[in-house]
Amino acid sequence: MQSKPPPVPHPISVTVNGRPYRGKYVVNGDMITVSALGQSETTQIGRMPVEDLARHILVGIVHLWSPLPA
Repeated sequence: MQSKPPPVPHPISVTVNGRPYRGKYVVNGDMITVSALGQSETTQIGRMPVEDLARHILVGIVHLWSPLPA
């Protein structure tokens, strides 16, 4: 019985409030995990293209975990 190779991480980037943010996303079956800023979020893939969904999730991570501007 062969083991399944690990999912390959893909780089992703967005600009929020003029600042660039980078992360990685991994697709495993029908789930996507986006990692950035020391955080990660996993959700089920729907109808949205995977890369667009990854960017959407990354924007959410940025809004939740980056410090507010002074």
